[in-house]
Amino acid sequence: MVKKLLIALIITLTLSGCGGEDKQVESKQVEDKIIKEAVRFAKEVDNKKFIPDHIEYSDVIGGGSCDVYGYYEDEPKKEITVGVIFDEDENRYEGTTIGSN
Repeated sequence: MVKKLLIALIITLTLSGCGGEDKQVESKQVEDKIIKEAVRFAKEVDNKKFIPDHIEYSDVIGGGSCDVYGYYEDEPKKEITVGVIFDEDENRYEGTTIGSN
């Protein structure tokens, strides 16, 4: 009886681990789209090339917003933040704000 439970537990844990790579690939695709939108939005607003460094996602319930930190190519010491809202289900990514620190 115990042996059957252990086998069932091992199979369950193994199967639950499957698909992890798919989530990582989806996550990378979403991140790439967010960065692409941040670069596009900065070019549209300030007509400068934005070099992204990292993304911080909002802790707001429902999520769907983040800040992309980086700098302009011609001002590497000045940190720039581009706000992006997104809905990955609807494949919608929209730059909303640009600020500097």
